[in-house]
Amino acid sequence: MEQTVYGDLFFLINFSMDFLCLFLVAKLLSRPLSPFRFTLASALGGVYSVAALFLPDGPMGMLLDLLCGIAICLIAFAARGDSWRTLPILTAAYFLSSILLGGMMTAIFSLLNRLSPPLADLEESADIPLWVLIPVGVLSVLAALFGGRFLRRRAQIRTLRLEVWLGRRHVTCLAFCDSGNLLSDPLDGRRVLLLDKSLLPLLLPANIDAHLFREEAHPDDIPPSLRSRIRVIPLQSANAESILLALKPDTILIKSEKEAHKVDALVGFAELGGAPHDCKALVPPELVV
Repeated sequence: MEQTVYGDLFFLINFSMDFLCLFLVAKLLSRPLSPFRFTLASALGGVYSVAALFLPDGPMGMLLDLLCGIAICLIAFAARGDSWRTLPILTAAYFLSSILLGGMMTAIFSLLNRLSPPLADLEESADIPLWVLIPVGVLSVLAALFGGRFLRRRAQIRTLRLEVWLGRRHVTCLAFCDSGNLLSDPLDGRRVLLLDKSLLPLLLPANIDAHLFREEAHPDDIPPSLRSRIRVIPLQSANAESILLALKPDTILIKSEKEAHKVDALVGFAELGGAPHDCKALVPPELVV
């Protein structure tokens, strides 16, 4: 049995579905929304969907599907400072969103197709009219969005994007809004963000020893080029008291779901291996709008 496929419409449908999936992933995982990058990634998905019509089925086709999904997530979300675990999580979320949207559209269309004419006439044709496809797609997207918001509320974890600039060097990472971070400068009260120590080489100039911000560091070890930027922060734990050397960067930019804003804060460095959602920073809630 032969079937006619219109390449332009097939590209448009898959482009739209990929864009919606990327939007859902960004909302669910608190990733930044970039229309330009989402458009490029969705265009790749649309082109691949047309090319896949001429590719063989089986394990090779599944492998190509997986590689295309990984490439789409890289184009849409890849950011400096992400760990090796970020890409698998994003790819899995992307495929799950695709399955969710596709399943919802199939279920809604099946329910509509049980109604009286003119929907009954669709049984005689393999083509889905545009007046049916559009409301089905809208209902699917709304259901997925409300479902995603419900899951995020149940998780009770608030994440956001963080950018820290020092000269021409900068770090971009996923941050966790941590109410337990009470660190502040005793002189002026500025709050202290905590970055994972693995980001030190990305932010500090190559000629500055990264050991400066480790536990054994001493204020006398501060190089002259950084002395005006360093603050000594008292650090108290359940077992001992110590000090934390915090850095005053040029710019700290916090990106939430709705907006981005600059904050006047300091940056300290610590081991954050146990932070949720693969976050590389802990941000006091007072700095989040």
